Amino acid sequence: APVIEGVYVSTSNTVLERMINRRKKGKQFRVYAGYAGWSPGQLDGEIARGDWLVAPADENTLFDKKPSKIWKELFRRSSAILVRNDGMR
Repeated sequence: APVIEGVYVSTSNTVLERMINRRKKGKQFRVYAGYAGWSPGQLDGEIARGDWLVAPADENTLFDKKPSKIWKELFRRSSAILVRNDGMR
């Protein structure tokens, strides 16, 4: 199932095996595995408390960067201070 453009999620071993077996020479794919679960409203509360840094998802960050650099890049983006100029002086 698509998550965002170019990123899919599946719980099927068959799908993973098919991707591995049909891999084309010179082409790569990256697999992320894990699980996190929350009770109703728990994640919203954690975000409101500042327990999570939230950043927009994009295919390039997940697949074009070296795995060791992804977390650092996402942390940098989500902790940047945004300034807006409304024309007030």
